[in-house]
Amino acid sequence: MTSQGSFLIQHPPSFCQYAAGPCDQSFDGIAVVDAFFLYPSDPAFIAKTIEGGIRSIRAAQPELLLRSWKEIHTSGQIIFCRVCQNLRFARVAVADVSTLNFNVLFELGYALGLGLPVVPVRDTTLIRDSKDFDELGLLDTFGYVDFENSNDLAAKLPAAISKARPLLFQRHALVQDRPL
Repeated sequence: MTSQGSFLIQHPPSFCQYAAGPCDQSFDGIAVVDAFFLYPSDPAFIAKTIEGGIRSIRAAQPELLLRSWKEIHTSGQIIFCRVCQNLRFARVAVADVSTLNFNVLFELGYALGLGLPVVPVRDTTLIRDSKDFDELGLLDTFGYVDFENSNDLAAKLPAAISKARPLLFQRHALVQDRPL
């Protein structure tokens, strides 16, 4: 199965730090989705805004298959294992970067490492981490979707998801005779 020119990685990783060896998770029964949503539960108003946007998109475009991390039933499990499974069955990762949440940024990096197209989204009404966001600068290099409410997000995301492409990283030869 392909994802806009790249292959979905629908098999367990050969090494997992949680299992201290090959992945110990089952990948059976996970359905492919168009977009998998990564966002923090705090602040709650952003989580509610994203969940409202997902509901609006589903109502307007039921053919667009969406899943959020809150829908993957993580109780009693390491959340990242379930996130890892679901990223491997997603065509695009949508990640909220409004608060620069460590877990979401890690999951965003993991999605990039898998070669997934990513769509960062950012609530512009939140100014809590805006200075840190501007100083980080990393996310500016591949853009993000600004939103102010769930309707705004629902209006912008379908097009962003359909246009998302994987980032192509150039491989360079290692230079081992110089320090980093």
